[in-house]
Amino acid sequence: MGGTPFVARSALQPPPSNGGGVREKYFMISDELKKQIDDWVKREGRNEYGDPKDTHYAGGNPLFDERSPGLKDRYEYILERNPNLKKELES
Repeated sequence: MGGTPFVARSALQPPPSNGGGVREKYFMISDELKKQIDDWVKREGRNEYGDPKDTHYAGGNPLFDERSPGLKDRYEYILERNPNLKKELES
């Protein structure tokens, strides 16, 4: 795959705070990596969030986090929920 397709943001600068002083995981995800994740989602027959197709979410969206403003990045969510995919993409 060559190079590092994503880097933990903390290696570059402190991750953003969610307002409560808690630091959240944060990744810089390249367009190349996004395409690889999207390909994996299709190949594995997952829903747009990388979960099994029949998964239902309270509030209709797993990216919503009531502890922080806005939505979590979809690609971060997929990588956090699928550690084997993350390992595969890192190699």
